[in-house]
Amino acid sequence: MGTITLQNIRQSEGLMEALVPLKSKLEEKLNLKEYKAENKPISISNNLLQRLTLSAGLSLSNKRTLGEVEKIAISKTGLRIHETTFSRFDLQDTWSALLKLRYNHLDIDWSSASLKSRIINYEMLQGLSFLLENDNLDNWLNVSASSLTKSHSTIPFLNLTIGSYEDDIPANLNLNGRNIPNTQILIAGATGSGKSNLLAVLMSEIRGLTVESAYPVNFLFFATQPIATGSPFLKLTKIQS
Repeated sequence: MGTITLQNIRQSEGLMEALVPLKSKLEEKLNLKEYKAENKPISISNNLLQRLTLSAGLSLSNKRTLGEVEKIAISKTGLRIHETTFSRFDLQDTWSALLKLRYNHLDIDWSSASLKSRIINYEMLQGLSFLLENDNLDNWLNVSASSLTKSHSTIPFLNLTIGSYEDDIPANLNLNGRNIPNTQILIAGATGSGKSNLLAVLMSEIRGLTVESAYPVNFLFFATQPIATGSPFLKLTKIQS
């Protein structure tokens, strides 16, 4: 079996609320009581919390059972865990290997999206319980507050990967480099030429590069569409992860 794909993983009921005590505990440990004007307090992102609890859960060697996993109630709202939770730092193969290790005694259908979502949420929730017990969080942490402050306060560099040229040479779009004086973009083309797909790629790239920074990017679109008379009307669409 190849790498277990971790995409479209749905959240369990109450997952984000359950993570709040850990978020508060982490921020209390990592933040100073006072900050100068040029510094910002650290705010722990949901992605980081989910990745931390997943790591902690998979580190536990207790024997998993399908009965416990199937008790996890998946959110009826369809909320999903952002895929950068798993793709950050190119750890997909590591997550896959750890999941196979912990569930190798069970006959798991890893192509089942619902079962895979329950397993991921189960690991996060048991990791959360572990980290909130006794001094486990202190023993688990092995990071410096100074490095976190730098990564969370710096505006992310938006050098987007939008495709490739011949011979698989990557095609990049630099949106906010210092050598770029203007970042206005026009996407034009005939019907079916790929304008919408390119826009989706740009959104995904921007979101992936900023979601765990202090400057996450949301999107507000104004799109014109023709009506029967041929005159355009304005349609407002807000896309927010």
